Amino acid sequence: MLLTSSVEHSYYHNITTRLNKQIDQREIDVYYLNEYRSSDGLMNLYYKSNRRTKTYALVTKIDKLLRKLNKDNLWQVEIGL
Repeated sequence: MLLTSSVEHSYYHNITTRLNKQIDQREIDVYYLNEYRSSDGLMNLYYKSNRRTKTYALVTKIDKLLRKLNKDNLWQVEIGL
């Protein structure tokens, strides 16, 4: 399951996976993976190393898939309160 949310300048992927009856939940702040400089102009010290991680590769694939689904109108969003 994937849930994407945004807060101010950043957005997060909340990823839940299930493997062999074990559940793993991760919250990934995409801002730190994609931004070279912060909003105050300071350089992200971990930018280069973050872009070489498997997490970055996964987020890139998820973003690409979401853009395609959105473009092809194959994606439907439901918001429940």
